[in-house]
Amino acid sequence: MVPLTDNGPHFAADAFTTWFNSIKCRNLFTASRHLCSNGRAENSVTILKTAIESIATSTFIELERGVDTFLLQHRNAKHSVTKKIP
Repeated sequence: MVPLTDNGPHFAADAFTTWFNSIKCRNLFTASRHLCSNGRAENSVTILKTAIESIATSTFIELERGVDTFLLQHRNAKHSVTKKIP
């Protein structure tokens, strides 16, 4: 797995880097103010916000379960063009 993160200090911290190495994960950083990668992040936020708005909940626990279910389905769905799972 190779997540793409911004250059935030929390993603470059020693503890985070050590944890990534322990799970055999390589962290890629985006170029500063790179429009393409920023667009990907903005699109992800929009998709998640839309999902949250569609979840009818009355408690935080229900909302958390709804978000977990959405993320599980979203991460396991094949892309319509590439036919790959993100």
